[in-house]
Amino acid sequence: MDGKCFQLHLEDKTVVVYGVSDPHGMALTKALARRRALIFLADSVPERAESAARGIIEAGGAAESAEVDLSDGREVEDYTSGVAQWTGGIDVAVVAVGGDRAVMQLTAARVVASHMAARGRGLIVVTSVRASSERRLRHLARIVAPRGVTVLPVFCGRDAYQSAVLP
Repeated sequence: MDGKCFQLHLEDKTVVVYGVSDPHGMALTKALARRRALIFLADSVPERAESAARGIIEAGGAAESAEVDLSDGREVEDYTSGVAQWTGGIDVAVVAVGGDRAVMQLTAARVVASHMAARGRGLIVVTSVRASSERRLRHLARIVAPRGVTVLPVFCGRDAYQSAVLP
């Protein structure tokens, strides 16, 4: 090692954020924007997505918002396909659906994983994972890993503690 810190190079990379209500996901999104990634924000509540995009733009980043019903798999697929086609592919996805919305988290993660796997690379970070959805996300991770896609579930709050101490 040469003593330098690992730097994630995200200049001109495409990041799609599904849901903007989770504070952990938004903190990660802002950090990615500071690295000059192109951020696409999708949320079921357009005002939330627009507000998040404005905050990123005011801080000097590049962001675009869209209203996407995250409970509708077809709508998530259409949006994801559109972004992937327009940008040439999605490099990073942040699934930041707040609250107890395991089905929405899984839908977004599966949809974007299939696009990334077709390209042979990608990173999916799912924030505020509940213990109830951990098994399904880890299963998805095992399926897409051989195709170059990493799925990283991030636990927060009480479920983080339970995941750490329970077998």
